[in-house]
Amino acid sequence: MARFIVILVVSMTLSGCRVDSSQTARATTEAWLYPGEEVFFNASPYCAVAVYRLTRNRARGTLYHVSDVDRALWHVGQGHAVAIHMAGRSPNDFSRAMMSKDLPKGLGLLSSATGPRECMPEHIARGVFAVLMTPGAWTIYDPGGNALVLADFDRGLAVFMRGNV
Repeated sequence: MARFIVILVVSMTLSGCRVDSSQTARATTEAWLYPGEEVFFNASPYCAVAVYRLTRNRARGTLYHVSDVDRALWHVGQGHAVAIHMAGRSPNDFSRAMMSKDLPKGLGLLSSATGPRECMPEHIARGVFAVLMTPGAWTIYDPGGNALVLADFDRGLAVFMRGNV
């Protein structure tokens, strides 16, 4: 009986060590977008990644929407979650521009994308990279929650990522 209790406590402790559960990743994403089917989810004590098909190809009005680096940096500096869409520019272009203007804030955004890499199998990592390089895709960044969502409305996909870096 004692052995059973030890196994139960250890399994409960380990399951509680995840950065996010599927439900919290969805709830965070739902605050900003309209996620439908969950295509992928994985979490560890260090990261979480979820991929959703979108039911609507737009962001919710609950976000600060910006289209330039200076306004994005101001909102990030205030701790606001911000949706960045730069017409004809990719999320990668935005992150590079952000790092050249403010390295610490840019590195925070970058770590939200690179930290969760260990939670992604290769096919998911390739898909995330494709969205990261897609002109017109959106970047949603929450510096306070250390969460990043890449939204590709043309493909109808959103990728939620969070690391504990």
